[in-house]
Amino acid sequence: MSENSDVLNALLTQLQSKFPHTPLGPSELLALTKSLVALAPSIHTAPSSVTSNVRRYLASATLPSMRLGPAAPPLPMEGHKTHLNTLAVKPESYRTLDTMHRLRYPVLSEYGLKFIDDHVSSTPYEESLAHGEYINIPAPSFDIPLREPPLPEDVFQVCKWVTYFALETIECILHLVLPETRRWSFDLDKKDDVDEELLRHVTWRFKTTLIQSVEDTWRSSLTVIIQPPWILSRKELELFVSCSVLATNQSSAHDKDYESHERVWGKIWDTCVCKRSQWFVLTTYFGWVFGAFSREWTKAFVSDIISYDSTCPTVLECLFYWFASASEVPGGWTIPEVSELISDPALPDSIPKSTDRLQIAPSESDWDAKSDTRSVDGSGVVSEDNFTHEVPFRNW
Repeated sequence: MSENSDVLNALLTQLQSKFPHTPLGPSELLALTKSLVALAPSIHTAPSSVTSNVRRYLASATLPSMRLGPAAPPLPMEGHKTHLNTLAVKPESYRTLDTMHRLRYPVLSEYGLKFIDDHVSSTPYEESLAHGEYINIPAPSFDIPLREPPLPEDVFQVCKWVTYFALETIECILHLVLPETRRWSFDLDKKDDVDEELLRHVTWRFKTTLIQSVEDTWRSSLTVIIQPPWILSRKELELFVSCSVLATNQSSAHDKDYESHERVWGKIWDTCVCKRSQWFVLTTYFGWVFGAFSREWTKAFVSDIISYDSTCPTVLECLFYWFASASEVPGGWTIPEVSELISDPALPDSIPKSTDRLQIAPSESDWDAKSDTRSVDGSGVVSEDNFTHEVPFRNW
């Protein structure tokens, strides 16, 4: 009690020094304090629009938690595979991808955030959002209501959650902040695919209506690969990231079918080659992986897994950096130029469209990934000792 009295007396002394002609005793001070405490819950700042501070929005907006619908398959136990990822992919001689390299954590958390600080203002943007574009992820202090799509029960509905929250939001912000990216937009591939019940993809590409030359058809693009979390488990996503070699059917050391995470690598490579899309994002909504292929498609570079609710960096910050880089914005990440033979990877007409869905026995091994003994160079890439660069990394 005496401690509270000392605090009140100290506060009273400060107030009386500021307002010497205003009588204010301990009882009046206590009544005023109680009134302010009672009033505090009703005192708040009006919610802001995203254009008032885009930088703060990107740093504070996290994806809403995705609850699954009642008819959705159950998620596997932690640390287990699903045994459902039966993509129609097998080792093929045309698939020239041989080595995958891990990107160091600072690529997204440090270099990406610096890029955003350099390109995204914390002061209001005078322009309003483009007609028909929306920001859908709620964030503290921003006037964005939460409107959830139907609870997902199949791959199409998971795709809806990814596109509605993450992709529509990042497209809107990119077009607002970086006007040069307005020449790119999303294209949901609606063509039939033997694996369409297991996987969907969306491509961020140069708008076909703006193509004026042959060079425009080769503009950089990015493909988002989406699989439900009951198809691609966290365990399989970890194995995907840690996988460093992908064999072809020409390899005598690999005379069996791909493991599930290897099938995902094969499917991403096939899809990206068909789209001529050297940048990619793989997501289950719960986990996000950012990657790219080398010029001749023989090497891949892949990040660690970013959780949907990550706060530093947020998924939106990672998407902004990766999409801006894929859209050729100066200062973005540059795909390393590596020593590799000039190859001619199969284009859409020459990639076989297998219709044989792989059958996986329930006893398929849940082996753990082996420890990573690769070295880390100063470029932000975890690589083997014999991995060399013809030119230094740029824009880092």
